Amino acid sequence: CRCSPLVKDGYPYIEWIGYYFGDCVYTPKEQLSFVVGYVALACYIVAQLPQIYKNYQRQSTDGLSIGSIFMWTAGDLTDLAGVVLTNQLVTQKWTGVYFLVLDFIMIGQWLHYRAPSRGLEDAADAGGSGGGAGGDDDGLHAPSERDPLLADTYAHSVVTSTFLVALAVRAAAAFPSASTAAAAAALTAAADAVGLCAAPPMMSLSARVVGSVLSWICGVFYFSARIPQIVENHQKRSVAGLSIMLFVLTIAGNAAYGIAILLRLPALDAHFYESVLPYLIGSLGTFVFDVCIITQSILY
Repeated sequence: CRCSPLVKDGYPYIEWIGYYFGDCVYTPKEQLSFVVGYVALACYIVAQLPQIYKNYQRQSTDGLSIGSIFMWTAGDLTDLAGVVLTNQLVTQKWTGVYFLVLDFIMIGQWLHYRAPSRGLEDAADAGGSGGGAGGDDDGLHAPSERDPLLADTYAHSVVTSTFLVALAVRAAAAFPSASTAAAAAALTAAADAVGLCAAPPMMSLSARVVGSVLSWICGVFYFSARIPQIVENHQKRSVAGLSIMLFVLTIAGNAAYGIAILLRLPALDAHFYESVLPYLIGSLGTFVFDVCIITQSILY
């Protein structure tokens, strides 16, 4: 694809960014926005991994609010539905799938570690190690010689999986979907030129409306997802079981996302209100509530 105009404010567009990412980047300010935007994406990609690993280490999800997990998953589901319906970039689709995989891993952990059979096993282990006084409140399993090996193996698998997924997402950017290619072909035929980068996907009015509604629903889920966790922390007067790195990385990602948007200063048009503003609101809400959780970790 190519960008139109080819030059803006004396700066030609960066061809490799247009080719691989379908974005038109010209000025140093726009280049900074592009880099910061992908820093935000990197933070989002790894944000949940510390919590997943901590759950595995503790063999427990005590302290996690299932309400927050479900609301966050609902946000990712509606986000992916909106991305698919409005025919966004393949990169966005694969990223949405990746986030859902992490969500379902956390839900699976919550169900597995709270299953009745787990409780019976824990009780049996506690009895075998010297009675009820030998248990602990956090549901930690008794250490064994295998634990360090298991932990190292799990950590390596997490790092490897993250690298492979990130590589797949990066590679997917180079290959547009069939529908995206068709839209580009239509634009090319109409303009008798090479397809335009960052061209809006062709869609019906109904698909556009539903996509916009899903974006706003997604923003509401993201905005309010942390509230059940904050309430649970307050009721227990504890943040035991939570990985603070989850919230630190999410704060970093949301801050970078906001900076990237401000650096590009998008026009306040219909596209902004339909597709950008809902996620800005969701990011702002998550940012504020994540700060609240970190404050709770200091106070408790």
